Amino acid sequence: MWTTLKEYRSFYPLDERGFLLAIRAAPEGGTPVVRMLQSAGYMLGADPYRTPWLKPVEAIEYIGEPPMARLKYIDGDLPVEAEAEFLSPFIPGDLKNSALPAAMIRVRLRNKGDRPLKAAVMAGLKSPFKRAAAKGAGGIMSVWGPWEPPESPLYGGSMALALSGGDASFAVVKAPGYEEYGVSRYNEELLRAWIDFRREGRLRGSAAAEGEGLWAFAASSLELKPGEEKAVYFVLAWHFPNHYDQFGERLGHYYENFFASAADAAKYVLANIDYLYGETAKFHDAVYGLEGLDRWVADLVASQLTSLLKLTWLTRDGRFAIWEGLYDRQYSGPELNAFNTTDVVFYVFPTLLSLFPELAAKYLVQHAAHSLARGTPEWALYALAIPENYAEMQRELAKDPGLALDWPKFVERLTAIVERTGKDPAGRVAHFFNESIKGVDQWHMVDLMPKYVLMAYSAAKWAGNMELLRNLWPAMAGAIDAMVKSQSYDGLPYHTTPAGIEWENAVRAQFRRLQPALSVALASQRLLPMGYQTFDTWAFYGVSSYVLFLWIA
Repeated sequence: MWTTLKEYRSFYPLDERGFLLAIRAAPEGGTPVVRMLQSAGYMLGADPYRTPWLKPVEAIEYIGEPPMARLKYIDGDLPVEAEAEFLSPFIPGDLKNSALPAAMIRVRLRNKGDRPLKAAVMAGLKSPFKRAAAKGAGGIMSVWGPWEPPESPLYGGSMALALSGGDASFAVVKAPGYEEYGVSRYNEELLRAWIDFRREGRLRGSAAAEGEGLWAFAASSLELKPGEEKAVYFVLAWHFPNHYDQFGERLGHYYENFFASAADAAKYVLANIDYLYGETAKFHDAVYGLEGLDRWVADLVASQLTSLLKLTWLTRDGRFAIWEGLYDRQYSGPELNAFNTTDVVFYVFPTLLSLFPELAAKYLVQHAAHSLARGTPEWALYALAIPENYAEMQRELAKDPGLALDWPKFVERLTAIVERTGKDPAGRVAHFFNESIKGVDQWHMVDLMPKYVLMAYSAAKWAGNMELLRNLWPAMAGAIDAMVKSQSYDGLPYHTTPAGIEWENAVRAQFRRLQPALSVALASQRLLPMGYQTFDTWAFYGVSSYVLFLWIA
């Protein structure tokens, strides 16, 4: 739910200490063993003096294989084998179910002894709201914050904790500050919850409360025969519709089209848990189960899939945006966007198209609307950046100095000049969205035109979508025309200066005491950058093999 609102960019209402798992196992006639499934020290009521039996496991083996993570919990005192699989549904070709606001946790327990035992698994969720209300109903524990201010990203939001499997029980506990280390840990309400869980494998507290420092708990108790294995599913769901951009537009999230609250999302996941878990596992196995493929290669492939979850927006009305990096010095993070960067999307496009063709089509349609359009102020600047057009306009201005003050007349005169010279930048492809998903930064790269055409054609071809091809055809044809008319020499793509960051920096260094930015324009073949390419740190001049291969393709 990250935002471009600068005042909330560093707002993290939950961290890794806001969720926990714990297990309890008691062999027939034996003493119950309780362990937190984590490697951290004492927290959330654990204390070596009052609750020496409540502590973390001895070790955790972690296997991260996107879209799944497997954790094996190791403790010599536990009479059960304990493993957990974490995932958010990721199902190629199923956009709705791959954009669910939910995570699934499958906890598997196996009795490794020769006596029957009673076991229980518990999950705890810290409220992300400073003051919240919580209530358990229908097997789902909901937490919401009706006291949040309207400008907060949490306003109107909720979270939910649900489970499937075993005998369920729920409780809400007030424990402000108990996710922290080193604070006073003697909270009687919290202590009673742990004692109930240890003694019975159930939660006995109230399943409704409001106030600060709320924790929602859900527990499942079950019985295991010697060697028997059972699984419990937990669902962690969220719903935060108050997603605004820096211009005040409420963008929302795609999942709002299907769910009104986190409880709705959790209920849906529980009802479809076999499909969601099974199809996600099937995709995982397809990536990691290829015969002859080394696991490290599968890791390299799968690790990139996480970008679709952590670097993207999918708004309520279906607009799609992928950020080219969470933070860098130039763009300062998402509050200064770099969304849908054309040359970067080109690298990922085959993967995006094969996994979610709907998203690939959304990207293409959104970008087509921002091709450089004739008659706009942006088009006028790029047209005048070309020497042939600029020279003719100077002659027109000498005859009519007031021309620049009459916009319709200015555009009419410039259009006539462009038609005479044949140097028309209309149709150039935009670089990236830098104003939410509304405005673009510039049209300065040579390689974007053939890249856009290749992506558009491949998307229509892959899906057999002639309607998409017809809709994108004006943008595709415009990109080809722009390359031929504004950025070619003898029919080949041509890089004009300024053509690279290193080139611009070198020029600025020579004029650093005067007007370094203006010096780049005056010392270049074009008054604006029009000859860049994706390797934009380096200066490319003339015909480059990289762009030439794209053009030939």
